[in-house]
Amino acid sequence: MVFMDYRDYTKHKSQSLEAQYPTFLYVMPMSPTKVSFEETCLASKEAMPFELLKTKLMSRLKTMGIRITKTYEEEWSYIPVGGSLPNTEQKNLAFGAAASMVHPATGYSVVRSLSEAPNYAAVIAKILGQRNSKQMVDLGRYTTNISKQAWETLWPLERKRQRAFFLFGLALIVQMDIEGTRTFFRLPTWMWWGFLGSSLSSTDLIVFEFYMFIIAPHSLRMGLVRHLRSDPTGATMVKAYLTI
Repeated sequence: MVFMDYRDYTKHKSQSLEAQYPTFLYVMPMSPTKVSFEETCLASKEAMPFELLKTKLMSRLKTMGIRITKTYEEEWSYIPVGGSLPNTEQKNLAFGAAASMVHPATGYSVVRSLSEAPNYAAVIAKILGQRNSKQMVDLGRYTTNISKQAWETLWPLERKRQRAFFLFGLALIVQMDIEGTRTFFRLPTWMWWGFLGSSLSSTDLIVFEFYMFIIAPHSLRMGLVRHLRSDPTGATMVKAYLTI
């Protein structure tokens, strides 16, 4: 299996599609004779045309010496990322993508959903078990209590800080070139692994940002500073971290 292969597949130094539109390759063996290849754009302001991704994939495979003898199927997909948090005052509960649990900077959601599910379900079950308690005699108040407690379990202050950081990162990613993207993978493994898997705490993410700043080329450092000072997601992130 190949995960996020950002290597340049061109053999010349002229401006290439890879420099203009940074993408990466996923490879998943499906059987001894079948392999799934996926060319992916991590994030962009405008949806990248499918034909462009296909052209980049074919060029990459040709340069790698891989010959396709038969295509079984083709598929494409767009994953909306970013957006606002759900209204945690509402009575209706949600989970997964419907609860904005998709990682804003990567589009991943399965890892966090699986890790959050047991605790989320346990809290709901506990509240349901209290339905006959004196505190929840009134049905309307009962519904409000269960919703609020469940939402706070899913989106505590710590998670809101993490999401604010990820949204800041998303707004930066869509501006970065291929070298800026590769800098990410020069971080210690636990950092980029934790970032992708939503396992870094809000404090870890600050350490992540400082480390990224230290190893980044000068142009990316200046971009980080400008982004923090001028982009609305920078102010939102600072506000989230200062909220007690």
